[in-house]
Amino acid sequence: MSSKEIVKKRADFFQNIRSFFSLKGVLEVDTPVLLSFPPNDANIEIMSVETKLQKRYLTSSCEYLMKRLLASGSGDIFQLCHVYRDNEIGRLHSPFFTMLEWYRTDLPLESLIQEVLELIQFLGISGEIERGSYQTRFLKATGLDPLNTNRTSLIQKLEGKIYQPENLEFDELIDAVFVTFVEPTFQKGVQIIDTFLPHQAALAKIRDFEALRFEIYIDGVEVANGYEELNDPHEIQSRFDSWNQKREKPLEVDPRFLNSLEDLPAVSGVAVGVDRLLFLKEKAETLSSILLFDFHSC
Repeated sequence: MSSKEIVKKRADFFQNIRSFFSLKGVLEVDTPVLLSFPPNDANIEIMSVETKLQKRYLTSSCEYLMKRLLASGSGDIFQLCHVYRDNEIGRLHSPFFTMLEWYRTDLPLESLIQEVLELIQFLGISGEIERGSYQTRFLKATGLDPLNTNRTSLIQKLEGKIYQPENLEFDELIDAVFVTFVEPTFQKGVQIIDTFLPHQAALAKIRDFEALRFEIYIDGVEVANGYEELNDPHEIQSRFDSWNQKREKPLEVDPRFLNSLEDLPAVSGVAVGVDRLLFLKEKAETLSSILLFDFHSC
């Protein structure tokens, strides 16, 4: 595609997203990309910027500031935001990309899943829908039950597939088996995976030993990650502490975010990779081919 074609396709795609949420009565917000505290995520490498005023961090998700808005009474909101993640580059990855995030107050997680599917269809992307729990999909693809397996079985499964699996922790082994054996079964259609394992909860609630979250893949590409959002500041602090224990250098936690959780309503939220959706719609070869400028050209 020419640059002119990409400009037009992206403009139309973004306009359609905004139209969808306008019809739903969900308000658009715009939060800063420079943060005074680092984004805290167990699996993301963050980027920082040195300014004459203060060190700042590039946002890896607009989640934290959007939740502060929700806690202040904003009501249902969405955002098309630029996010930044270090050491992510490849056919389906870029160190910067456009993320769509939205939050719905008093909306059950099941209803949010249906809304994501509705948006996908609204944007002209279709496919046969298949759904299953993390445990079910794991068992079907590997013959192992992630809730009842052991370290030895996981290592044996990964031998010859990844380098030195014996050096991984149990939770890391589970995740590695999923990526190696389960994700490749998602190559066609719209795949919904729900009820994850507790160690995969991130900032989702856990109920009855199940993380209340979902992921959606389209033709093998992960496009959406949603939660029934945890709003207990003590539990979130505990999870941040757990993640920090695994880091060489702990990350500071924004006390304003933690304090705001006292007023965060019951809410479900989801993050969607906009560039990946456009990539799928256009049947592109690489993610960079539908960006106006990629990491090497800007």
